[in-house]
Amino acid sequence: MKLSAYLATDGNLNKSLELGELKEDRGTFKMPIPLGTDTSPYNTVVLRDVKTKKKVAVIEL
Repeated sequence: MKLSAYLATDGNLNKSLELGELKEDRGTFKMPIPLGTDTSPYNTVVLRDVKTKKKVAVIEL
């Protein structure tokens, strides 16, 4: 399963910033945030299956 990561407001993908596809699906990972991005509106990270577009996890920050 390929996953994409998003910074989101309350898990809402309509209010999100796509960080990109995860290279690994286990353990810890780091995703770059575009320089100059105001991260204050975002309080969750959403992991979504690339193929089905379904949310796999919503992680509160």
